[in-house]
Amino acid sequence: SSLAAGPSRNQSTADAVAGTLRTNPALAVSAVQIEAREGLVTLAGTVASPTLKAEAVARARAVPGVSGVIDRLRVV
Repeated sequence: SSLAAGPSRNQSTADAVAGTLRTNPALAVSAVQIEAREGLVTLAGTVASPTLKAEAVARARAVPGVSGVIDRLRVV
């Protein structure tokens, strides 16, 4: 069924974004929530610096299948 393909593709995209964020130790300990819908990824939560925020967005954009990133990250 086509309905089953949607959520699983969204989940695999979110997992791929999470995987690339975790490869940076500073991002691995950040409280970042990731939601993917049809290639559009939303990053929410908190990071420690503007540099980490920019890196998280750049890493998410670089993931295959990601068409755009909505940045809702806050620097704390």
